[in-house]
Amino acid sequence: MWFQKKLNRDSLAAGPFRVILLIMILVAAASLLSIPVFADSNISDYSAIPPFISQGVTPNVLVILDNSNSMDEDVNGNAVGSDAPNSRSEIARQAILKLIEKNAAKMNFGLMAYEQQNVSRYEIHNSFYYCSYDPNSYNATATPTPKDPSSNTQRYPNPTDPGNYIYYDQALPFYSSNNEGNAFCYYDYFNNCGNPSYPDPYYCFSERHWNGSEPSGAQAVNSLLNTYEYVSYFGSWWCFGPTDEDYAAGFDHFGEQMSWVHVGPTWFSNTSHGKGYLHVPIDDSTEAHITALEEKLGTSNFSTNPSDHPNNDLDTPLRNAGLTPLAGTVESARLYFQHVLPADQGGVEFTPVQYQCQKNFVVLVTDGLPSVDKHGQTGDADALLPELENEVQLLRSTDVFGFDDPFDIQTFVVGFALPPELGSKLDDIAVAGGTDVDGHAYLAGNADELAKVLQSIFLEILNRVSSGSAASVISNSRSGEGAIYQSVFFPEKSGSSGNTVNWVGNTHALFIDDYGNMREDTDNDTTLDPDTDRFIVFDGETGKAKLYKPVDDSGKLLNKPDEIYRVRVEDDPRADANDEFDIMDLNYIWSAHDWLSDVNMNVTTQRTYASTANKRYIFTDYIDTSANVSMANVDSTQVMDF
Repeated sequence: MWFQKKLNRDSLAAGPFRVILLIMILVAAASLLSIPVFADSNISDYSAIPPFISQGVTPNVLVILDNSNSMDEDVNGNAVGSDAPNSRSEIARQAILKLIEKNAAKMNFGLMAYEQQNVSRYEIHNSFYYCSYDPNSYNATATPTPKDPSSNTQRYPNPTDPGNYIYYDQALPFYSSNNEGNAFCYYDYFNNCGNPSYPDPYYCFSERHWNGSEPSGAQAVNSLLNTYEYVSYFGSWWCFGPTDEDYAAGFDHFGEQMSWVHVGPTWFSNTSHGKGYLHVPIDDSTEAHITALEEKLGTSNFSTNPSDHPNNDLDTPLRNAGLTPLAGTVESARLYFQHVLPADQGGVEFTPVQYQCQKNFVVLVTDGLPSVDKHGQTGDADALLPELENEVQLLRSTDVFGFDDPFDIQTFVVGFALPPELGSKLDDIAVAGGTDVDGHAYLAGNADELAKVLQSIFLEILNRVSSGSAASVISNSRSGEGAIYQSVFFPEKSGSSGNTVNWVGNTHALFIDDYGNMREDTDNDTTLDPDTDRFIVFDGETGKAKLYKPVDDSGKLLNKPDEIYRVRVEDDPRADANDEFDIMDLNYIWSAHDWLSDVNMNVTTQRTYASTANKRYIFTDYIDTSANVSMANVDSTQVMDF
């Protein structure tokens, strides 16, 4: 809600399993031989990260952060101010910063937000819609009825009536160019069905005392003062209109009784150009670059003096103001990758894309649905979502000057502090972006959930980057019938207790048929059965596998995968909603994981090293732990039987 003007009543008209594959191909293998291999190099010669990974191309990640006025709120919609630790703004900025700083060595980052228009220094108030002062209306466990003042689930201490409360279901921000203090307002001709294009006129007072009764219908100012203990009439009608957050929450009116309390300073705009603005271009994660990101994502500063801001820039840190132009901002992101972003949207002289094999991602964090289209026209969120979906889809095939093939730029979509019924509206956007989780966007309702969601997204980016480079090597293999051995490395794995380990490895084997196709051991008989064992094709974009039937509908053997005979989720429950298979769910000829992780181990008896059975042979040695364990007291010659 925002204050429009004071006026007389007469003047009123009636927004492959994400892994790295190190491949060794063994052709026409009639039997599998166990050949011990020894290394005599010092431990210090080895990296903690598999060597072929550290040589990969660093991915580009453009973070798009919502900087609309609704970021002034806490996760429940209460106005707290963008500089408050519990504001959506601070929660999101801190979560993003921590992940950027943690992954600076693994990714190149940039920052985009919504382009803003007519931003002014305002004051923010927490406004209680459709409120009541009757304690009998309060039931904290009831179902919220936000437009029924007779039943309320929230309460706020009345600052003018100690011991009594303001009762409500929904509080949202009220913006004004001045500090309006505390106010208690009454609309004597309130009509829920009134025309929302006309501002609602209220009698407003500086105090309201509960005396056991509530007004209703037409009331004169004197009646409100004398009968219902409203105190200190402001002297004229006050008129209010909805902001985009009001519309998003379903409010174009504010109730017969409405009140507010002052919170503090803010930035405000109720318009939008409909585009995005590039605040920090994607670049190598140098100290200067990370500092630029940290400054932009710093705590809100409400000084109107540029010298009080880093680099004399009023937009540093980011200002939260205006509407939610999601489609236009995603379009700006695409233009940036294409190197055609206009200068007035922060366009720079270079594209961040450096190599054809480089992966590029967008991470969109929004606390609302679109409220304005890419031309700056306001509209209903449901009507604006298809435009956003189309822009996200266009990113999936982005042409960049100087490169022959288009880039598949995938968009991760995070709905923050959105009610489930609104958050679900982002699902189609996530599907279009190629990052959905079983058909859904990522949702987070509080600080902890947002931190976990962002962590999983950044890990997913690492996994997708790690897995894609080797997939084409596998699919192009033409080695004749035999087996293909894969050493698999996971950038990070988390346990149920929250502990994480990096670069966990595994080794397993798949069949190679006469035509060079990879096959799983579908029937688990360790023998290549041409009419049973399914073809495997790794998807370098998703990091998962696609399976294909080896015979057509007539039972004729196929010599290569055919999309007509793709294995779907209805054919095999291992498949996900996109008919793809987690790489660890494939049926392998052999997997080291199955027996290396066997908990039924005899830890007190050593195995025979020369045995051909699948067993673990444990090497150990006495290590002097009285000093720090280092190359000074451990070397590669210290190996002995368990």
